[in-house]
Amino acid sequence: MDGVTSVGGLPLVLETMRAAGVSESVSEEVRAGRRRGRSGYTEAELVEAFALMLAAGGECLEDVRQLGSDKALLELLGKASWPSPDAARQFPLAFHDAEALAAATAAPPPDASAVIAPENTSLRGLARVMSGLASRLASHQRIRVATLERDETGS
Repeated sequence: MDGVTSVGGLPLVLETMRAAGVSESVSEEVRAGRRRGRSGYTEAELVEAFALMLAAGGECLEDVRQLGSDKALLELLGKASWPSPDAARQFPLAFHDAEALAAATAAPPPDASAVIAPENTSLRGLARVMSGLASRLASHQRIRVATLERDETGS
């Protein structure tokens, strides 16, 4: 290996994700488009890229590019290529269900200040991934009580 990387701990994040079954669970549960989208990356590969970007302190999709340009990191990860910001952007967009949103906006509740479409199959699959991960981690650590916070307000 010739290069040096400032994010040498990221392969451990990926190893931990895989050991916890995240990548396998995503492959089984999440159907955001085709198994291998237009970008050539599977849902599991894109989730891994997002997780590694966030673990490295990334704040926006453009930060995916920085990891992809780190040849030493890609070698440590055993990756020949890395999603571009555009490829990464297509993944969350694939969760959008225009029909469900149209149905929700067609008859909003009278006092609604916002309309939220029901979860579609892809989002329910992602929720199963997260529930399964929380369950496996709690079981492994013998955790009996946990507090989960879910903020849907965006604040």
